Amino acid sequence: MEPSEQASGSSELLTECKCALDIGGTLAKLIYFSDHGEEHTNGNGSGSSSSGSSSCASGSADGAASGSSCGGGGSNPDCMKTPDGRYLLAAHFMTQRVDELIAFLKEKQLVKPGEQLRVTGGGAFKFADKIAQELGATVSKKDEMQALMKGIEVALAANDEVFRYDLHTKQRETVTLEGGAFPFLVVNIGSGVSVLKANGPNDFVRVTGTCIGRGTVLGLARLHMRF
Repeated sequence: MEPSEQASGSSELLTECKCALDIGGTLAKLIYFSDHGEEHTNGNGSGSSSSGSSSCASGSADGAASGSSCGGGGSNPDCMKTPDGRYLLAAHFMTQRVDELIAFLKEKQLVKPGEQLRVTGGGAFKFADKIAQELGATVSKKDEMQALMKGIEVALAANDEVFRYDLHTKQRETVTLEGGAFPFLVVNIGSGVSVLKANGPNDFVRVTGTCIGRGTVLGLARLHMRF
């Protein structure tokens, strides 16, 4: 069996590493735990030998509202400390520079030989063998849309995670969902766009989509909405 493959039912035998990847057509996004909130780079890649941009994530790993900002203790005021005392950080890399991502993982010792690394996005298939061989890890490929919907369900269960953005005040306003969140539409904008309809937990369908994404969709939306 190739190192990038995972035998069915064997996940419980593998040690989970403390990070996960979403490798898209343009950007590779990394989320990882650290015992030190100040360990991340400052957003333009400085402070690390890698050119990846990194910052503290804005919520705890389990969506709990008990995560506290590292504020004065960390170099990023949005850094959040998880209930178990660790920090959750995010970084991104250009997908075409996947070697820099791998170098970052090695530098931070985020993936150790024999561990399982969860990866989603198109790059989970394109770069699986390369990542597995370079890191000596088992790459567990996850369906991108299922991972997205699972994440949304976690966010919906947390306090103050559902909000609207007021274009006039430039502030976000918390929204109280009466009668539950379902059904709802999810517009996932990346290198392409997918529109999903969520009917309930673990119940969703792709409605439509387009290969045009990112700045093109944002520009068209601004023209249409006139803001």
